[in-house]
Amino acid sequence: MVDKHDRYYLTPAEKLVMRIIWLSDKEMVLNEILRACNEQYGKNWKSQTVSTYLSHLVQKEYLCMERNGKYCQYKPIVTVVEYLRYDAGNFSDYWGVDRERFRDFVREESKSPDSEGKHLVNRI
Repeated sequence: MVDKHDRYYLTPAEKLVMRIIWLSDKEMVLNEILRACNEQYGKNWKSQTVSTYLSHLVQKEYLCMERNGKYCQYKPIVTVVEYLRYDAGNFSDYWGVDRERFRDFVREESKSPDSEGKHLVNRI
């Protein structure tokens, strides 16, 4: 059972925002994240909606926000591999898959030359 009070718990919308940021090659600003959400995932979100999700992710310490002039740049604190290890436990519990076997899969895949785990996210 997923504990919504767990630090690592993400709502589906927060996962989508984090996926965009994890797959990016650079720090992102609000407008870039908004555009990606709407274009890549067929959302019709407004900037305030995405700003709220980003604020939650900063509070949960998933993201670091840095001001650069009038823009705020966001970069991940929690890596995709850290999150997938957490999520693997929830996945295996929910589907009745052997937890250690699934974690071993995630661990092996995370050893790819791609240090940020983008390869792993794209495979999943």
